[in-house]
Amino acid sequence: MKNKLKPFLTLLFMYILFIGCSKEEVIIDEFANCKPVVIELEASLADAETGLIEFDIIPPKSDKASVTSEADLLWDKAIVPYVIKGTIYLEGGGQIVGINREEDKEKIRAALSELSKETGILFPEYATDLDLYAEHKDGVRIIAGWKYSTSFLGRQGRIQTITLGLTLEKSVIQHEFMHALGFNHEFTREDRDEYVNIYWENIPEDMHRQFEMKENSKDCGGFDINSIMMYGSFNVQKDSTKIEMTLKDGSTFERKTTLSEGDISSVKSLYEDKFKER
Repeated sequence: MKNKLKPFLTLLFMYILFIGCSKEEVIIDEFANCKPVVIELEASLADAETGLIEFDIIPPKSDKASVTSEADLLWDKAIVPYVIKGTIYLEGGGQIVGINREEDKEKIRAALSELSKETGILFPEYATDLDLYAEHKDGVRIIAGWKYSTSFLGRQGRIQTITLGLTLEKSVIQHEFMHALGFNHEFTREDRDEYVNIYWENIPEDMHRQFEMKENSKDCGGFDINSIMMYGSFNVQKDSTKIEMTLKDGSTFERKTTLSEGDISSVKSLYEDKFKER
């Protein structure tokens, strides 16, 4: 009788062990060994009206330049220093008047504080560019109150700009900083078509290039419909009654406003070695 029960008890123990694992542990294992993803973004992909790639990515300086590489993609010691700018004076005259109220700055700080708490990335704030440069060779200059929210893809090796709109939604701030950390959009991953339908007939022809899948762009882990890096079914279409994307079963989905477990695990895995530099 004992011999007959042994296989059953073994299976029961394995089942209890499996369900006893936390969801985070399972996800982190799934996202283990993430590597920097090299994505070639051509400046010519930029939209003629906005000058942006995929609606919010600032293009590289020269055509066919690599925005991210294994050498310079990730931030040293998983630290992203930043400064919030008020008025920016342009060469040749003119100025950009950014948000400079303390309550607006607090929205940015709160969004980055949450991103830091969830992922372990540090975001020290500095008063001026010079203060930042005194301790770091690169960082982020935030200009709030811009027409578009934008970011470069990955660390650029200098002070790089992130622009934010007037409303300063937490999810948008975190989305743009995820770009700066090296993460691209989910909807242009090379395995996208396995998970969502694209309704090309509802997308203006001059916007089709913004939905092109990028080679070598699976990022970390599996496709994540709940990622903060995924747009919604109606997100970028000027005519909000037309559907641009659905799940494979035809159901629509909204853009998420919080970091997914996949987002968090991706950052932790991708920056695992950088955390060890501290």
